[in-house]
Amino acid sequence: MKIRATNPNARPRTRALALGVVIAVGAAVLGCGGGKAASDAGGAGGSGGAGAGGDAGMLPPADQAFIAAFCAAFAPCCATNGRTADAATCKQWLVKLGMSGDAQVRSACLDELNQLATARACMPDMANLADPCVRLFYEPSGFRAPGETCTSTADCAGSPGTVTPCHSTYIRVAAGAAGAGPCLATQSTSGVIVYLVVGSEGILCRERDGLYCDPADGLCKPLLPAGSACASGICASGSCGTSGCLPLPGFGEACTSDCAGDNYCDTTAMCAPKLAAGTTCTFSAQCTGTCQGSDLCSGTCDNGACSPLTDIQELLVGRWCGTVPVSP
Repeated sequence: MKIRATNPNARPRTRALALGVVIAVGAAVLGCGGGKAASDAGGAGGSGGAGAGGDAGMLPPADQAFIAAFCAAFAPCCATNGRTADAATCKQWLVKLGMSGDAQVRSACLDELNQLATARACMPDMANLADPCVRLFYEPSGFRAPGETCTSTADCAGSPGTVTPCHSTYIRVAAGAAGAGPCLATQSTSGVIVYLVVGSEGILCRERDGLYCDPADGLCKPLLPAGSACASGICASGSCGTSGCLPLPGFGEACTSDCAGDNYCDTTAMCAPKLAAGTTCTFSAQCTGTCQGSDLCSGTCDNGACSPLTDIQELLVGRWCGTVPVSP
């Protein structure tokens, strides 16, 4: 069993600002369907409809062949991360969770998986909406329109450049700029999406773009810089002091919780470089990850050793490797 350790002092920048928040960490993470804890970042089953049953035999031959190729291409990543790939369960997950039917997206995703296969950080960047494997799962080829009821992401008709989860009803969001609305969700630097506003179609505000979704007026707002009044929004650092939003300290500076870039707050309360993969760790914030140096994003501490995979990537690995049983 994998054990992920987290920093008890960490301060999440994305906070729940409304009742009924849905945290989406990928369709291949928790599954999709009627429950509010459903998620939306990775699965497959491109023809729609077959997704709910998880039976690859119900899909056209081209879809069956692609799913088999995906599971085979991802198998080396499983071994690299200490998991034994189960192709049959991998296929069941992919069928259930919906995938794009775009041949170019599929081909590009397989190319990416083959290129990453032997690297420890062998997962796509789930915060990059242009990544082909992210698009594969965010743009399923189902038949339901936004606002219609669905049982899995495979039911939903995605479109290029959008994120398509199923939370009992089909929701569609696309990344927007400051001032764009109506916003429905915020995406963290690691790729986790928090749905804050009820709606069927709207805007996704991305922390990597320096934005968050303000449910008070339904608009994307800039994360607040150091010195801003904390009550007027969300601090970019995730930390607030008596004088307002605090800056993230850098390497060699004193800290209380988080540090900027690829640094963490060590036991001496100083910012130090994050630890490389395989290094002994006690909590995830110590570990360098596949975050491209993004603030407040790290690898994970699994069984006392650093992994470069982020929180969402670690959760997805179990589904794509087929080591987690398919949920009903």
